[in-house]
Amino acid sequence: MNKQLAKITKAGLEIKERGILTFWIHVEYEEGCCQGIGGIVLDSYDKAKGMRVGTAYGCEMIRRILTALNVNDFSEMKGK
Repeated sequence: MNKQLAKITKAGLEIKERGILTFWIHVEYEEGCCQGIGGIVLDSYDKAKGMRVGTAYGCEMIRRILTALNVNDFSEMKGK
């Protein structure tokens, strides 16, 4: 397996169509290719409340990303 280093060029949390909470981390590889990582739904629809609500999974996903990159905020990921 050939491994390549990648640098984060942009990262953010977003609320997309229909109010879905997600994240994207954009990376650029040393050979010039780019890739978007994420797009994972971090919340769920609660039928009883009739709205989207946060989930433990989404919170844990955000916590692990911040911890793995040793940052306190998504905006600090750029350049890592």
